[in-house]
Amino acid sequence: MSHYPPPGPAPEAPPARPSALPPSGRDRAAGPLLVACVLCTGLMAGLFFAYDVSVMPGLAELDDRTYAAAMQRFNAVIDGSPLFGLVFLAALGLTVASAVMAFRRRRLAVAMPLVVAAVCHLVVLVITVAVNLPLNAGWRRSETRPPARISRG
Repeated sequence: MSHYPPPGPAPEAPPARPSALPPSGRDRAAGPLLVACVLCTGLMAGLFFAYDVSVMPGLAELDDRTYAAAMQRFNAVIDGSPLFGLVFLAALGLTVASAVMAFRRRRLAVAMPLVVAAVCHLVVLVITVAVNLPLNAGWRRSETRPPARISRG
């Protein structure tokens, strides 16, 4: 004799989900948009990382005149690069677009890190426009020869 009650009727299967419907255009765009966001952000992070661990330590070993001349050349190349500008701005735009799409799809676990990333990128953009670009313009307006002594913060 068993101490367990006899089995009851089998539980009903949950109702079918409408997942058989093809995804809408917005849902199909979410994946490629997020991939483009990650790609552009990764390219920018790689540039910043490479600059920090290789270019800047190498420049720090130079005398002031050579350092200033090298920085002027780097700035001229980066400022004149449409690809750099495109990727720099696309990383922010794609991050914001991905965050908006994730919020619309109620995917907060995806949206919140994207919002944080967009805010961080926006801070970098504001610093670049408000501080770095005016400094670069000042270096371009200075004499063709860099100053004899410069301050490296």
